[in-house]
Amino acid sequence: MSTSWKTKGIQILLIAHLVGYGLTAQQYKLLFDKVTYTEWRSPNSINGPSPELNVTFNVVIYQIPPFVMINNFDGPDPGNAMQTRTDKAGLSGLTYGIDILKKIKDTMGININYYYPCDMLNYNKTSKCAEYDKATAAKQMISTGTAGPFYGPKSLCNSVNDCFGAGAFKLSSDLTSNFFVTQPYMEKGFLLFTMSQPQASGPFSWAASFDYIVWILIGAEIVLAGIVLIVIEGYTNNETLTRNPFMLVLDTFYWSFTLVLGVQDHQPVTNAGRTLVLAQLFFALLLKSIFTGNLNSILLQTPTTTSIKSIDEFIKSTNPSISLCLPTLQNSTSTFIQQSESIYGSTITKHYEKDVSSCLMNVYQGKSTATFYDDSVISYKVNNEFWQMGMCGNSGGYCSQPGLTQDTCKCDSSATSCNITFTSVQGSLVSVGDIFGSFGYTFIFPLSSTQMHQLQFSQVIQYLKETGDISAIESNWIAGSFNCAGSTGNSTALGLYNMLGLIIFVSVWAFVGLGVGIFESMIKFFISLCKGTKRRRASRFAPTSDDEAVVNIKDGGGAADATANGDRDETPGTPTRAKEVELPPDLSGLPTKETLMELEARLDRIEERLEDLLSPHEDKGAVGEAHHKGLNGNGTSSGEQQDFDLLGSWKN
Repeated sequence: MSTSWKTKGIQILLIAHLVGYGLTAQQYKLLFDKVTYTEWRSPNSINGPSPELNVTFNVVIYQIPPFVMINNFDGPDPGNAMQTRTDKAGLSGLTYGIDILKKIKDTMGININYYYPCDMLNYNKTSKCAEYDKATAAKQMISTGTAGPFYGPKSLCNSVNDCFGAGAFKLSSDLTSNFFVTQPYMEKGFLLFTMSQPQASGPFSWAASFDYIVWILIGAEIVLAGIVLIVIEGYTNNETLTRNPFMLVLDTFYWSFTLVLGVQDHQPVTNAGRTLVLAQLFFALLLKSIFTGNLNSILLQTPTTTSIKSIDEFIKSTNPSISLCLPTLQNSTSTFIQQSESIYGSTITKHYEKDVSSCLMNVYQGKSTATFYDDSVISYKVNNEFWQMGMCGNSGGYCSQPGLTQDTCKCDSSATSCNITFTSVQGSLVSVGDIFGSFGYTFIFPLSSTQMHQLQFSQVIQYLKETGDISAIESNWIAGSFNCAGSTGNSTALGLYNMLGLIIFVSVWAFVGLGVGIFESMIKFFISLCKGTKRRRASRFAPTSDDEAVVNIKDGGGAADATANGDRDETPGTPTRAKEVELPPDLSGLPTKETLMELEARLDRIEERLEDLLSPHEDKGAVGEAHHKGLNGNGTSSGEQQDFDLLGSWKN
């Protein structure tokens, strides 16, 4: 067997072996074809930078904001066949992918002609480029190397001009099987969007300024401070605190709580107590500053909630009440859902719309629960097609004629009939959960290429990543946060809805305080009623003592008996002696509050006793006459007058 036949036999055996790996005929061919590769060196290379390539590339792009935005897509020069649009004029607003291409072009020293798929037959009939999966059409042009049914040169890829595709091509096994690819110039993933709805106000809406863990720590600090107050203030000379152990605990905890509010219930008497109160007041100052700062932003915004929290609620459950909207022209989402259903055995309720924008509108109108797509693309659409059009917030909505805002959604004054209507919608499209199904975006080259330019492009992409140029471009075009064009801005006017939770909370505590007050009043009433009954019984059967209360009464011809049991002094006209009002033990050592209460009780008993002593004389008018004469100085000694005045002052 000759050498040539041996070589061919080895090739046949190798090809037969590689069939098991699913390689295409084009890939088999590349195993034996000669390829050309020129290394690209960065400006920082020790061997010096690479010279400019001076090569012209035909690049197939397709409309997919924010990666590529083609001005006047269906306008003159469809498909950009005449190259009227460039990255300097007509394609200047294209951007994200175009900005990176411009950077690569300047770094490598290459030239670029831009084309995009536009169906010739459909454009000739309708002046429209037709609705189709533009990414698939771009892949078709790169794979065949010709424009085919689309506008453009007959030969895109040839020995003079190499070609590649740029847009939002996601790395996948299918893509790498049919194209040469560069390293990813950006790594992203899918992002789920759903509607946020106003959240019902509750009695604890005001507490949203702090996380529940912070509230637990604040409560623990109040309890700890109350325990310390018991130790350093509870058993000292602080007369404002009770001696009852149970009431002392409640009193000190309440004291600690009022300190956090900045209005203390008691005054400390020890240096340790003063130090603790100072620390609590300082803690209260910082706490109120932080709380009110957060509360201000919370009250100015209507709290919202979403019916779902992540993609897991779809792919790991069989809840029929939630549904996903999937775009038919972008099949990557359908592929992801099919794979997820096969893995988790779930059945997801699905709705289908033409594209991502239609699915977002479907969710906004409440027909579907959520939709998802590439993070960069769907975020851009939500921001520009919804939030910037006023389709957000509690005063949003949509017009029956697309592209019109709430202010412009009206018919012309000269119109004879009007079918334009505006539908109000409360809520906004918001993202939920984390990015999932991560992937990278790449440029694609045909397998027929023998120049291996994808390797040079990969080196340039890595260099631009290291210099931060790609990050700067990404931050310029990828939406970070949304601002609702229909919002009221920084208005500080609060409505009932904003304050309803706080009003409910304060009202509940006001009724609780009212209930506690009524309960305390009832307790005091029954205690005073019981004490009054006991005092009246004790005053009639009180024992006598050596100390007597002297009461001067002029009998005016018959001495009146001033004693409680009706006995008279044997000598008429002499002062009668009442039985002693029994006094309790010494009051020294008692707190001021208890001392005052005891003195008040004693005065009540003295008054009741004197009424009992004087009651027999009031029937005959003797007391009134004696009082009248005493006031006029008739027949009454100075000592008697003084005693009677003293009695009068007690009684009054």
